[in-house]
Amino acid sequence: MSFIKGFPEAVTLEQMQNACAALGLPTRHLVALSVDVREGVTAVLHVANDAGQTLAHGGGPLLTEIRIPRSDQEVPDDAAADG
Repeated sequence: MSFIKGFPEAVTLEQMQNACAALGLPTRHLVALSVDVREGVTAVLHVANDAGQTLAHGGGPLLTEIRIPRSDQEVPDDAAADG
C-alpha cells in the first residue's frame, strides 16, 4: 500500500512503456522522462545512427534532451483522469 492513498507503490516497465506510447514517445532509446503539468514533457534519449546503434562520446553513450511543451488545448472533462 502506498503512503499516499490512491498512489501506487511502484510501476512496472510495461506501465511506463504504455505511458510513453500514450504520449507518442518511442521508448527504444529513452533514458529518462519527466512530466511537468505546467511545462510539458522532458525526455532524455540515447543518440542513435540510421542503423539504430547508440553513438558514444567521451567514454559513454551520447545523450540528447528534448522538451515538448504542454499544449494550451484543454482535455474534455470526460477524457480527463480521475483526481
